[in-house]
Amino acid sequence: MLFGTIGMFFVCIFNSFRMERAKLSYRGLFFYIASCIAMMLICSRIAYAVSDIAVTGFSIKGFFHDLIYGGIVFYGGMLGVIAGAAIFAKFTHRSIRLMLDHITPSIPLFHIFGRIGCLFAGCCYGFEYSWGVPNEDFPGKLFFPVQAAESLCNLLIFSGLLIM
Repeated sequence: MLFGTIGMFFVCIFNSFRMERAKLSYRGLFFYIASCIAMMLICSRIAYAVSDIAVTGFSIKGFFHDLIYGGIVFYGGMLGVIAGAAIFAKFTHRSIRLMLDHITPSIPLFHIFGRIGCLFAGCCYGFEYSWGVPNEDFPGKLFFPVQAAESLCNLLIFSGLLIM
């Protein structure tokens, strides 16, 4: 969660430098980012609760427990950010395409920090390899740091989107 917060901080700073491109005032930027963050948190929790059904089976109590106390899933959060940008565009009578063009480079930027958080949390451990990172759930085994590799790939995607 710490790296998600750090990632969101950098996303907010990054978007503040690009607000003229999206024709946003500071007030508009605040509501734009707030709607994206709110939808990101809601959708990432829902995605976690739904994905946990495959592991634990479905129960109403378990589903609501996961919604309140569970983790977050990046892909649900990404869909939430897209939904937040679309909702903001709809309510402010802006072009949805312009808002999505504005938010698109932020997705790999945020994902860089999210995957580093996964590396430190040990939740998305990759595959067993001859050298790598230990995981406390699997003592004595080393795993390829796929999270670090994905962070580097996201950095390349972010750089490419900035150039475009």
